[in-house]
Amino acid sequence: MPAALAAALLTMFGCQGETTAPTSPEIPPALATTGTATLTFRQLSLGNGHTCGVTTDDMTWCWGDGVLGDGTFDQSSTPIAVTGGLHVAQVTSGGPNCLLTTDGQAYCWGFNWEGELGDGTTESVDLSPVAVAGNRRYTQLHAGFTHACALTASGAAFCWGQNAYGELGTGASTGPQDCSGVPCSRSPVRAARGHTFVQIKVGSEHTCGLDADHRFWCWGNNEFGQLGDGTTTNRLNPVEVVGSHAFRQVSVGSFHTCGVTADGTAWCWGMDRDGRVGAGSTSARRRQPFKVRGGLAFSGVSAGVDHTCGVTTDKVAYCWGNNEYAQLGDGTTTERHTPSRVTGSRRWGTVIAGWRHSCGVTGAGRAFCWGDNEWGQLGDGTNDDHPTPVAVAGPM
Repeated sequence: MPAALAAALLTMFGCQGETTAPTSPEIPPALATTGTATLTFRQLSLGNGHTCGVTTDDMTWCWGDGVLGDGTFDQSSTPIAVTGGLHVAQVTSGGPNCLLTTDGQAYCWGFNWEGELGDGTTESVDLSPVAVAGNRRYTQLHAGFTHACALTASGAAFCWGQNAYGELGTGASTGPQDCSGVPCSRSPVRAARGHTFVQIKVGSEHTCGLDADHRFWCWGNNEFGQLGDGTTTNRLNPVEVVGSHAFRQVSVGSFHTCGVTADGTAWCWGMDRDGRVGAGSTSARRRQPFKVRGGLAFSGVSAGVDHTCGVTTDKVAYCWGNNEYAQLGDGTTTERHTPSRVTGSRRWGTVIAGWRHSCGVTGAGRAFCWGDNEWGQLGDGTNDDHPTPVAVAGPM
């Protein structure tokens, strides 16, 4: 799929550990809810026009556009429960939506034209979670635009979905199947053989992994330098990000990539037409890491489609890049080429950059979102855009 088309469609970023294959759960109706009780979140993930989160009681909720995992195409401007009653450790939203249960089983739902649900099929859409094939338990999972990857307990990476640019990490830009005219794999295949990772991240058409020695490796589409190896050459096998940076946290956006080193310095690279790299100026391509300007010490960063957000070590949120829909949260629609503080005095735990909206979770577990709200993806019960954070409502 051409990069420009993917950018327009995306929202946006051995068999070790084998066990009995998970089976698809019997899907009951969505969990009944009453009133407007506040949900307490420990993790959020942003898709194109929707948001999903895991609450502190291990349940998954989504809101926004119409593939929310409740068995319908209905939109919702407040959180609704994902069907299945699964106890969830992690949720990830990209093109496919996937979750990881507390016992390591992977499930996905959504559109499946290119095998991105990993269940061995290319059914056009699954509206409720289906089990990922492969007889494995995973410790980490991340979904991109048309592919997803997961890690086993040993750090082995497995990926599924589109492989037009080698993003599955098999060493080829072909696949065992053809899906919608592109190479793909409808079930997990071993990725990046010879490497093990502690973090795995997925973008539109590239994938990256952080190893235990804090070395960062990427593969797939490199049109904008998003692999960080100093070139714009697509890679079918992992190449190390240049610069000898010892990364401790990494994030992969649509066509740019970021990481944070041990001293809290944030670095980004790849497409930078709107300042999403945070280097103080714009560039079509940045082929190697650039230090994010501002002298801030970050605990973590999140690379979205065309903007980036991060939380500093003193719990303050900043965003930079495209701000057409007020997704930077600073009360304006002014494009920023360096970090701009998100409005308010909240102490943030995490902040996540999506496509045209952003969200964050405070240290107390309250979720807030800002930016475009056309499909209700801010979760405040309205379809009104907000240039500053608004609280995610309780379920209706």
